[in-house]
Amino acid sequence: MFLLLGPLTAALAEFGPNLAEAMRYPAYEQWRLLTIGKYIEHTDFFSIYQWLAGAYIRVSLALFLIMEVFKGKTNNMKLGILFAVGFLMVVISIVPFSNFKFLHVSQTFYYPGAFYFLLLLSAFLFIGTFIRSKEGKQHANETIQK
Repeated sequence: MFLLLGPLTAALAEFGPNLAEAMRYPAYEQWRLLTIGKYIEHTDFFSIYQWLAGAYIRVSLALFLIMEVFKGKTNNMKLGILFAVGFLMVVISIVPFSNFKFLHVSQTFYYPGAFYFLLLLSAFLFIGTFIRSKEGKQHANETIQK
């Protein structure tokens, strides 16, 4: 979340809401404003470092969370799942897909689908908090009486 909010708030502060909305890659433009001393003006390369660091954090966190889901499995099975997911990530990233097509697909399908999925999941979890099992009531009463 911080990897998203940091550049967003910085773009709003540095360029204003109208110009920041029109920018495709605001982090790149932010690094162009920076000068270090009197002689170093072109610090655009830091935007590539920022992008790579964010990508590394996202991928490693995703792989870690996938391994946490399969905590009870054997080491060979976890290693196979890790290699399969890594291979799938590499294959998907190699597929030739333009930025504009990706933006179109994510805006029309991914974000609305993710919104409705999370809304439905939240509704189920909210309803699930009010459903009590008979065993839960018995255990709660037993611990209070003991």
